[in-house]
Amino acid sequence: MNLMAYQFNSGFTAVPNLILDSCTKLFTPAEFMILMVIIRKTIGWHKSVDTISLSQFMKYTSLSRNTCIKVLKKLTEDGFIKGLSVNRNGTIYRLEPIEKIQMIVDSKIRDTRSDEQKAHDSYDSKFDLVNDVDHSSSIFGPL
Repeated sequence: MNLMAYQFNSGFTAVPNLILDSCTKLFTPAEFMILMVIIRKTIGWHKSVDTISLSQFMKYTSLSRNTCIKVLKKLTEDGFIKGLSVNRNGTIYRLEPIEKIQMIVDSKIRDTRSDEQKAHDSYDSKFDLVNDVDHSSSIFGPL
């Protein structure tokens, strides 16, 4: 099959680069799958909102009901999505504006780097070879 001749004849969903570049690093697989369902059901159908039931989340992700509920709650609390209202068919969800998501991602990346730096600094102070050497009892004698 000639790869150059291959065309995408079926539909596709334009996923914001921020989601693909940054959120994949910040999210658990379950969080990413739930977010992708919301993106597919909204952006993928050229809509800003869509009613999505728990059974739909479960069907599209193979996650348990409890996991879907926990992940939706976390994504909402973290500010990535918003549940607008509940009706008999499910909850109306929307992806928050990409500018807001960018601010949240930047903040989470800063927090992650801060935690990594703290761990690194702690490690360095525990294993600071220059300061831990007892220079008075060197077996080599004075230099």
